[in-house]
Amino acid sequence: MRSELRLTRQAYPGIEDRRASLEKTSVEIEKRLSQELSRRKVVNADEIVEKLMFGDQTLAPLLLSTEESLGLISRELVSEGASIFRQIDPETLFARDESCFDDFEGWRDLYLLAAEKNEEILVGVA
Repeated sequence: MRSELRLTRQAYPGIEDRRASLEKTSVEIEKRLSQELSRRKVVNADEIVEKLMFGDQTLAPLLLSTEESLGLISRELVSEGASIFRQIDPETLFARDESCFDDFEGWRDLYLLAAEKNEEILVGVA
């Protein structure tokens, strides 16, 4: 396994730093982002936000408990998400909530960098 990790790090420099956590803020971020996309008249805003948060593909559903999930955000969805995130100002969305602001900004930056590098995003929920 260590050799696979080393090979992955060589193939994707900096991958170990490309991560985001929405541990205690995910519900509020999901709610506010859905509201913002609905306000902008985005069709199926709730569905889009759910996919941005949890992925458009489920991995190994039978191996995890019902409270856990492993998802994959495809390159296409990463690109779509980055396009959405470029239009949203985190300060406006979370003006009075520093923890949501920080987590949203990190998540947004992850999408922008993954889109720039044409990468997928792996999502783990526990």
